[in-house]
Formats: sequence, structure tokens, C-alpha cells
Amino acid sequence: YLGNEHFNSASAALIQQVNRAETTTQVTGPKSIAIEKPLIFTVAVNAVKGIPTGKVQLILDGKNYRDSIRLDDKGQASITIDRAEAGSHQITVIYLGDDNFNSSTSSDFHFSVEKKM
Repeated sequence: YLGNEHFNSASAALIQQVNRAETTTQVTGPKSIAIEKPLIFTVAVNAVKGIPTGKVQLILDGKNYRDSIRLDDKGQASITIDRAEAGSHQITVIYLGDDNFNSSTSSDFHFSVEKKM
């Protein structure tokens, strides 16, 4: 405020904190597949408002699977597992967050790879 003949000038700093938005991460894919087939999973990261950007990390049976994967412009990613041993497996996907969105972790997704008959 510049002031006038009745009031002195004044100024004040405004500090506004903007929190990052919460996200949810979901993974979908086949529940069962033959051993010689590649496994393709779809990941979606959602927020109430806006589209999350950045990367996701796939955890296969408790271990990082390859490098992190960049989300597309819809907040999604496709992850292919070229080969998995026969048996039961679990994947979890972690959204790593970005400047505007908090990280989040999917529920465990269980699937099985069937032996060749």
C-alpha cells in the first residue's frame, strides 16, 4: 500500500505453502500366463486433480526389476517382463513422485507362470 495523507504506506510479505497432491498407484495384468510368454502389466498413477508425471519402479518378488520407467502423458506406463520362472510371483509398483505429486505404492499384484505342458 502506497499510503495517502491519512495513512502511512505499508507492505507485507505473503508466504504460501503449496503441498504436493496425494496419488494412488494401480497395476493390472494377467493373473496366469504360460512360461514362454512375456508378461505385460499396465500401471496407472492417479490424483484427484492433475496428471502425475515422473517415473515408477517395478518390484518383482521383492527386488527392483530393471530401471525405473517414465509415465506417459496420461500418468500410465506399460511394463513388460520378458521372462519369469514357473511358479507364483508378486509385483509391486512404486510411483517415485515429482515436484507436484507425492509418491505412492500399489497393492501387491500376484500372478503365476505355468510350466509348459
